Amino acid sequence: MSARARRRSETGGPAGRPSAPSRSAQWRPFVLVVLAAWAARALFLLRQSDARGPASVLYRGDTPFYLESALAMVQGRPYDSGIPFHPPGFTTLLAALLRLTGVSAAQEGFDALPAKLILGLLGALAIGVFFLLARRVAGRTVALVALPLSIFSFGHYVQSTAINAESSFLLLALTVVLGWSLVAERCLQPAPAGGAGADLKAGAAGPGPVAGPGLQAGARAPRLAAGPGLPAMAGVLGLLAGAAALMRPEFLLTMSLLLIVALLLGRRRALLPAALFLLGALVLLAPWTLHCRRNIAAVNRANAERLPRPLPEWVLVSAGGPLNFATANNDHASGAFDTRLIEKLAPGRPALELDLAHAEIHRLYVDGYAVGARWMLANPSRALALFARKLDLAFDALALGYLQGNLPGGLTGERRPVDQFVPRARAFRWAQAALCLLGIVHLRGVLADRRRRAAALFLAAHGLATLLAILAFFGYARFGMLLAPIFWLLLAAGMTAIFGWLRGPGRAAPPRLSAGRAVAGLIGLLLLVETLSAASGSQAFELSGDYLPGTRRINPDDRVLIQARR
Repeated sequence: MSARARRRSETGGPAGRPSAPSRSAQWRPFVLVVLAAWAARALFLLRQSDARGPASVLYRGDTPFYLESALAMVQGRPYDSGIPFHPPGFTTLLAALLRLTGVSAAQEGFDALPAKLILGLLGALAIGVFFLLARRVAGRTVALVALPLSIFSFGHYVQSTAINAESSFLLLALTVVLGWSLVAERCLQPAPAGGAGADLKAGAAGPGPVAGPGLQAGARAPRLAAGPGLPAMAGVLGLLAGAAALMRPEFLLTMSLLLIVALLLGRRRALLPAALFLLGALVLLAPWTLHCRRNIAAVNRANAERLPRPLPEWVLVSAGGPLNFATANNDHASGAFDTRLIEKLAPGRPALELDLAHAEIHRLYVDGYAVGARWMLANPSRALALFARKLDLAFDALALGYLQGNLPGGLTGERRPVDQFVPRARAFRWAQAALCLLGIVHLRGVLADRRRRAAALFLAAHGLATLLAILAFFGYARFGMLLAPIFWLLLAAGMTAIFGWLRGPGRAAPPRLSAGRAVAGLIGLLLLVETLSAASGSQAFELSGDYLPGTRRINPDDRVLIQARR
């Protein structure tokens, strides 16, 4: 064989250039992950006895409001009494899904299965984006170990197949985080002294895209990799961030943290992407803000004699933040949501009505942030204890296990008010927490790589914003599940560390291809298990709790005890 032929054989391409994978090969793992995750969620949903109903035994959350408001939107009726107390994002998405699945304005009851299956697909897409992000943060091995954890997560099963904003929001949030990690790689990080091409070649073994043909040591790399240009990419990320904020207003804080990280990484290079990102977000946020101003001004004019003072007219996304903050931080607060909190803070108000003409409710609605902050400053030790309680409740998400049986926690537990199911057995929570701590230690060395560290910082921005939202408001397990991608990543890193110790320092690591095939085989086997579980019969539950006054119906907005019938 000639020297030239040998070089072509070793490099896989002509003239010593490595052959780049085709676009279909690059996207194939993502598509396969999404299909596997959707199949798992569809099997879980089809086994539930309430699959065709709009409600879910295992999830309550804000489902009743979303259903009522989406049906009102489909029927052309106003909702929220003209006051933007709730964010509009998921309501708009759900109304579109109802129209798409044939729910007409005349229908009172409807088959929710098609809409739930589409929501399950959105949840599966979030798993696919998580896999891409995990590769960038921790490398291929950790991402592969994290795949079965994310695909077969019972908590994410529940959120992905119930009518709620969390799983759709998580898809948007992870996509924005992944997008910013790509922006950071493309232009925000300065090239090392050896040249941009040398940096790309040195990092080709890491997660994510590798250097393409012609990027040899010392060569000048193009400013942007293949794909959309940086301005378009930053603008699209802004649109996605605006959509996420319209689903959950706390993403406004995430956006701020993402921009801070970008400016720290790229300084002046980050100014243009940051400006385009904000512009894209304003394209979605500004029309809604102006719509809110018109509606609140109309409410003020119509109720000028009833209201103690006019309501603030400028609302960026949602006007409910001050009231929720005040009810979450006071002498009566326990960390969990309680339907009786407003009654305790505003005695004498009409039962189950949020009448803003009531002086105390009006004060909580307008000045709630100041009310809650004053209580925290006056009671620092109680506020710290309340923070700890909120985190404790939210981190019950770690007690949720895997597969349809929620192994090992089981299907006996509770659903706290406006929350989702958590098992009675909580020992698994501490085991997973310990494994997460081990994962943090393991990732300290992995994050020495600059690109991985940048991706980790953007993911940390999402985690920090979620934690601050939990501390500010209520300790929901469903909020804890918004941290699930970080949990899966840390759990996988901890398991990878244990696998390394068991293998021992003297043995070579298994080939990359065999690791991928092993994980694919495990996922296929677990999908077979889920198929057999779904074929074994419908899963029903027994509920117990306090009854609604004058009825024999359990109050769904209170604490409900849940036990599987079979």
